[in-house]
Amino acid sequence: MKKRTVFSTAIFAILSMLAFLAVEAAARGGGGRGGGGRGGGPNISRSGPAGGGSFGRASSGGGSRQGTRQSSQSGRQGNRQTSQGDRQGDRQTNQGDRQDNRQTNQGDRNDNINDRQDDRQDFANDRQEDRQDFYDDNRYSYNEFYDDRWKYAVGATLTAATCSALTCASRTVVVNGVSYYNCGPTWYNRTYAGGGTTYVVVTAPPGY
Repeated sequence: MKKRTVFSTAIFAILSMLAFLAVEAAARGGGGRGGGGRGGGPNISRSGPAGGGSFGRASSGGGSRQGTRQSSQSGRQGNRQTSQGDRQGDRQTNQGDRQDNRQTNQGDRNDNINDRQDDRQDFANDRQEDRQDFYDDNRYSYNEFYDDRWKYAVGATLTAATCSALTCASRTVVVNGVSYYNCGPTWYNRTYAGGGTTYVVVTAPPGY
């Protein structure tokens, strides 16, 4: 029994030693790979970017992308400036159009006001002229009416020139040796006064 215990202890010690050696060997192998192998430098995998020479390509690609971003940013800045200039130009054009429309409308309103004022003045002048013409015509008719009544009144005396200016066709009628001069409904006798011939309105002779 005692021999078996000693043997078991020896086996356990041997197994423990083998396990320790295996762990130590594994630790050394991993550390060599991680520490850069024989030269102590960085362990660069051939499948990585450095092994394939892609560091330069990666750097070149980054610069290209940066240039593209800058170009795009410049393009967007130029487009914004162009759009802003276009909007400013449109605002100025619209403002100018509104100003022209206001001036045109103001001119049209002034023209309409002047036209209406001229029309009112012309209408007033026409009415004044019409009233004056009506007054002159009526005054002429009034004077002519009373002149005719004076001419045709019995006892009224007309000069030879006035009698000749009468519009009616006169005729001479002799009744009882007296000459009568007839002009429409009026009868005259010819007399002499102041060295000239005159005509006196008389009543119609007998039978007329």
